[in-house]
Amino acid sequence: MTFRPDPKKDYTGEKLLKQSYREKKKAEAARNHRHFYEIVWRTTPHKCYECGEPVTKFHPRFVHHVIEKHLQDRYTCDLDHPDNGVILCWNCHNQVHANIAKTPKVQALTFIRVKRNQQYRIK
Repeated sequence: MTFRPDPKKDYTGEKLLKQSYREKKKAEAARNHRHFYEIVWRTTPHKCYECGEPVTKFHPRFVHHVIEKHLQDRYTCDLDHPDNGVILCWNCHNQVHANIAKTPKVQALTFIRVKRNQQYRIK
């Protein structure tokens, strides 16, 4: 008599449900971010917060999250709030992400916003 192990349980359905859930959450986050970018664009003067250069055309890459959106899981408040956004020209936005020390206005604003939102930070 030969030993035959039980066949493996098929988890395909569960994997598909999880994948569908992740895709829906990602699409919802993208809609929320787009809404955030549009509100910041409508409510903020169309010039770079750092250098003052005019920004004449709307594009999400010109809107910067002061407290970066990838830190959302560390805060109980929504980081897609218009107070957390500024308009930056392409060069300054790249510089902020490369070395924020070279953009003193954004660095100071980030320090202020982090201090102000300290109460919402998850310990």
